[in-house]
Amino acid sequence: MRVCVCVRVVTRCPELADPDHGLIQCDSETLYGSRCELLCHSGFAVVGQPSIECLDHGRWSHDSPLCAGLDADPPIIYCDKFDP
Repeated sequence: MRVCVCVRVVTRCPELADPDHGLIQCDSETLYGSRCELLCHSGFAVVGQPSIECLDHGRWSHDSPLCAGLDADPPIIYCDKFDP
């Protein structure tokens, strides 16, 4: 008589490090199916996919996103005439 034994295989994706000027929040560790979202600090914007998912083969659905600084310089306004 043969006995079949089922073994639960837990798939994990690599840990994600918080990028400069932001943080990554995941709904559960780094297990298959978990989703992570990047939140950037004030003055910075997400570059790449803001939300990624751990896939069944142990890789993230996209490269880890980054936070890039927004252009902090004020716009230059040109006037035809300037009369102080």
